[in-house]
Parts: sequence; structure tokens; C-alpha cells
Amino acid sequence: NNNDPSPAKVKVEEFELMAENAGITYVARGMEEYRGCPQFMEAVSELQKQRPNLQTVILGADRVAYGAKRKDGKSFKEWALDEFEFDHSRLHFMGLTGLTVFRDLMRITSAHIYLTAPFVLSWSLLEAMSTGALIIGSDTDPVKEVITHEKNGLLVPFFETDKLIAQVNEALTVKSEYRSCCVKARETITST
Repeated sequence: NNNDPSPAKVKVEEFELMAENAGITYVARGMEEYRGCPQFMEAVSELQKQRPNLQTVILGADRVAYGAKRKDGKSFKEWALDEFEFDHSRLHFMGLTGLTVFRDLMRITSAHIYLTAPFVLSWSLLEAMSTGALIIGSDTDPVKEVITHEKNGLLVPFFETDKLIAQVNEALTVKSEYRSCCVKARETITST
């Protein structure tokens, strides 16, 4: 059983030190299918194997806010921790946090992963863009309303975890090449 009953918490300052080379973030009210939690957790498991310095911070409650719960009674977090291998010292669940902590994390993340099924766009994506974070989002209708691939963010197919992994790897390897995306993400929000 890979389930860690007391996952690590990390302070923003600690994440900044750990994330100098590679730190990714994921935010959702609940860990659920609508927000791509299963794909994200599978991607993190594989990315940890490929990138020994990768740190991952997850903000959100261990619940389903939108959509259906799992039929086996497990939460999506519990399922993921059982299903995939993780280095728990580099996987940080922070629960629900205030806006200040969220914004601080967005300012220092190497890449913020935002996945959603065709559904209501989350305020967290707009907030993340306003901080100039590099967004790797799902190529779904609500996200495409605000992000154009390689202009103000990066888009990947919602269900194709291998493409998410490849895009995160590329973004972390050549971070400087995506600085203009970060600037344009912020401009998208501040100019409207």
C-alpha cells in the first residue's frame, strides 16, 4: 500500500527553495475527475521517476466538489496513492488555503497544471494567470477561452497523460523559452 496517511505539508518559503529547478502546482476545490485529478496524479508518479528533484504542491480538499464519487468508496486521492508509486517527501498536500498562499505559490511555481473537463472555468486559473505563472492546461473549451497554446500558456489533451508528462518535462527543461507565455498570461487578465 502506497497510501501515506499523513502527507507532508510545505510552507511557501520551503517550496521556493525546493522548486529552484522543478516545482509544479495543482489546485482544485476537490480532487475529482472533472478537474483531471486521476490524470494529474498518474503524471506526477511518472514525472517523479524521471525528475528526481521534482517537487509537487497540491492545494485542495480530499473530496468531490463536482461530479460523481468513486463507486469503491475511496476518494480520488486515496485511490491515486494506492494506484501509483510516489516519493511522499516530494509530494505535498496543503488542503484548502487562503488566497495569499495560493498567489505566493503561483509566483514561484515552475509550471501550474490546470485540467478540467468541459465545465465551468475555475477562478483559480485566472488568478494563476494574473501572477504570471506558466500554465499547462487542458485543451478543453473552457480553458481555450482564455489560453492560446504557446501564446499565453500551453495546452494538452485532457485524457492523454503521456502528452501532459511530455509537456511538463519540456517546460521544466527549457523554462526560459516560455517567459513570454507568462508575461502574456498576466496581460490577458490585467488588460480585461
